[in-house]
Formats: sequence, C-alpha cells, structure tokens
Amino acid sequence: MGPPGAGKTKTVAVLLLEFRKNNRRALTYAPTNTAIMQKLEKLFSNKEEEDEEEEAVMENNVEYKKLLKGRNDWVLTVMAPLETLVIDEAAQLKECEAALPLQVPSIKHAILIGDECQLPAVVESKIADEAGIERSLFERLSSLGYKKHLLNVQHRMHPSISYFPNSKFYSNQISDGPNVKTKAYGKKFLHGPMFGSYSFIDINVGKEEKDGITHSWKNMVEVDVVVKIIQNLFKACVHSKEKISIGVISPYSAQVAAIEEKIGRDYSNCNRFNVKVCSIDGFQGGEEDIIIISRLVDRSDSIWEELALDAINRSFCYQADEDKDLANAMASWKMDTKIYINDLAVGKSSNLQKTNPFEHENELLNMDDDALEMFEGSITHPRAKKLLLTLPSISQYSSHDDNSYEDEEDGN
Repeated sequence: MGPPGAGKTKTVAVLLLEFRKNNRRALTYAPTNTAIMQKLEKLFSNKEEEDEEEEAVMENNVEYKKLLKGRNDWVLTVMAPLETLVIDEAAQLKECEAALPLQVPSIKHAILIGDECQLPAVVESKIADEAGIERSLFERLSSLGYKKHLLNVQHRMHPSISYFPNSKFYSNQISDGPNVKTKAYGKKFLHGPMFGSYSFIDINVGKEEKDGITHSWKNMVEVDVVVKIIQNLFKACVHSKEKISIGVISPYSAQVAAIEEKIGRDYSNCNRFNVKVCSIDGFQGGEEDIIIISRLVDRSDSIWEELALDAINRSFCYQADEDKDLANAMASWKMDTKIYINDLAVGKSSNLQKTNPFEHENELLNMDDDALEMFEGSITHPRAKKLLLTLPSISQYSSHDDNSYEDEEDGN
C-alpha cells in the first residue's frame, strides 16, 4: 500500500514482468477499466526498456540470441497454469468481487495491492452498507492482522499537497521523493499567488442545487469558475507552447455533467492541451499535470473541513473574487441569471419558446439568497418581478440544512 505516486502501479508491472521471465502466468484483476489500462501502459513501457537492453546484448552475443529464441519458442508451446493472482486497487474492490478470480482452480498465490486510506469500495444500498458489503478483502485481511508493506516514498505530489494526507492518513510515515522537491516541480502555470502548487479557492457566491433528472448536486457558479481557470490555462499553454494535461474531478455526477457541457468540445482537437472531466472514482489512479477539484459545500464532511482549516493555517486559502478573471466569471453568472429571469417572464428563453413559461417556475426555486437579493429593484420586466414575488416558499429551496447531503455524494 501507499499514497498516490508511491509506485504501486510500477510495482504491479515489475511483478508481471518477473513472472513472465520465469514462465509463470499471472492473472491481473482490478475494479475499473482505467486501472487495467494503466497497468498495461506501465507494463508495455517497462517491456520496451527491457527489449532495448536485450537487443543491445544480442548485437554482440550470437549464443545469447539463440538461447533467447529457444526460450521464447518454449514459452509459446508450453503454457504454464495460472498460479498467481494480482489484484490492483484491492481496497476499492468489494470482498464479494475479489472472491470471483479466487475461484480459478489453479490459483495458489494472491497479491493484493491497494490503499485503504484512499477511495474505498462503494455500495449504493443502505441495507448492503449496514451489512458490511462495502468492505474489501484488503480491509478484512488488514483487520485480521496480516502484514502490510507500505511504499513510503511518493514521487508525484508537490510537498505542499502531500503535507495534509501524510499527516492525516499516514501518520507522517511518507517521505517526498527528491524529484518533487526541485524548484522546477513547483512551476506555476498561471500568474498570481492564488495559482501556486496548491490552492484552496473559496467561492462565496451561489449555492448548490439539485439536478432535476439525476437528483445530484451542482453549483453553476463553481462551474463557471472552473471553466474560467481552464480557459486561462489554455491561453498559457498557447503562449508557452508547452503540453498541459488537466484533470477536473467532482464527487457529484450533476457537477461533472455541468462542467462537461460548459466545456463542450472546445479542446478536443488540441494536441498540447488535454482536459479530462470525471467523477472521483472514475479518476482513481489517474495522473495529470493539474488537478481541479470541484467539491461543492458539504457541511457533514469533517475531513473536508479539516482540509479547509489546514489550507487557511498554511496560507493556501484564497477568495475567488481576489482574482479579476474569477470575479468576472462570478459576476457573469449573476448577469446571465438576471437575463434568464427576464426572458422567462416574456417566454424568450430558447427552452421556453414552445411551452408555457410558468410551467418552469420550479427552475427558479433552486436560486440562492444572493441571487434573489440581487434582483430586488433591478428586474426591468414587471411580470418577472411579479413572478419572483408569487413563487411559493422560496426560502426553503434557497438553503440547505446540515443533513441535506446525506442522500447524495455519487460520483458514479
């Protein structure tokens, strides 16, 4: 086990190569296609390096070439049984799922690679959750006292990022590799103190609303801020001509969908600029140059609160409106909402042209207090003013109680 960047994926690849060298067939199992593809990429990468070394030796050693050819022919003609099972992301795999590959009759050894401090196995049923179905085989063996080997050097996160998870989840047992301590690793892609190696950006405008179809949470102001950051990164990429990859993740499917819709296919044809938007579990094990987490507010999440306090104490917390572009993005949301309200009253919205505008009154109920206050005395169309005044029980929709997020943190 070990944190992101500790070398778990590479460990799997090296193990598989060693099995191959010794003519031992292994079955590799993982909970997601992403995890499998990452293992294959790392495996092929290591294999290419190995082949280059072999070719260098073969050029000056005819006997070795003969032996190598004989070994490969033997491997092709005599298939060894599957004796070893390698389960990657084992802590993310439910115990009942881990039992499936163990049914292969010839399996004699099982190697579990994962980290119970990261994303756990997920079940949607509360009954299944109460019954302990979400427990992984990794977690069970750990609770029974089986020894775990910790990969204690991470080579991916800047020290400012690794500080909190190291102290919170790994009891400060993780060391930062020399590569992440170099000055070049702390490179800033955007100007300003807000865009350093690690930033916690507080957006004090807008509130969460439930998507009408999936009943998942989203925050459209946060969407606009995320998109603006991506746009600025694209400009920086064009100017510097450097390759940049960005991962945007959120635990809420509605937020993921809203960000994807806002971005569209703007960067699909850019070779040097890649943007990947997905849920947290969908990104598990992924790696990009820049990670943007669109978290929304969750008052019930104590870990998130601790993370925010840590950012404040270490001076990594910023208000979004401290940056001119982000402030404009938030102001633009207010203006767009104001125009929508006016259009709603006169039936000009493209979504309302063929329907009764008052059939969509419920779309306004998710508006936050700031937005509603903004419209007082500033809406030009009298029918729009009347519409806002006659909406029933707006206050109950414009705020959330402490338990409002209990039913949804999907990320699926």
